[in-house]
Amino acid sequence: PEGGVAIASVSGNLRFAGQPGSSTRTVSDPPLLGLEAGRDGLFVLGAAGLSRVDAADGEERWSRSAVTRLACSSPALVAVEGQGLRWLSAEGEPRALVPLALGPQRAIACLDDGSLVLPDESGVLLRVDASGVRGRVQLPPGRLLSLDPARGGLVIATYRDGRVLALRPPR
Repeated sequence: PEGGVAIASVSGNLRFAGQPGSSTRTVSDPPLLGLEAGRDGLFVLGAAGLSRVDAADGEERWSRSAVTRLACSSPALVAVEGQGLRWLSAEGEPRALVPLALGPQRAIACLDDGSLVLPDESGVLLRVDASGVRGRVQLPPGRLLSLDPARGGLVIATYRDGRVLALRPPR
């Protein structure tokens, strides 16, 4: 967020390039599984769960041990936690929980309104917000690899067989 580059290692070390006097800090128990920049800090996913690290000083501000994946850091902070999607406050406090069976590789796209789109086990694309499932639409058949939001309210779906489709998310 401050314009530098965060460089992470699988061993849990983090270094900020482009900041004078930056030193390497350990921010996670190994293995470090993911690093994402948010509006006001970095989100680090490691063996011990999710933590928010201040980009200016590298200090941890909060952590949640039950998180297995960060779904979205903006505009809403949403994590995969336990048996569903957990909306979190900026301070890491739990807000809403929407129970859904989610694996670590499930494609998820975060939309500008704070909702998410993701497929269920039966090939239906769900639109989910903090109040629950808002809409459903049948996906074209095939093994879905990724979902990415695009301009104009579309979601780009990439399939294992090489197809790339622009889809309107369910309302």
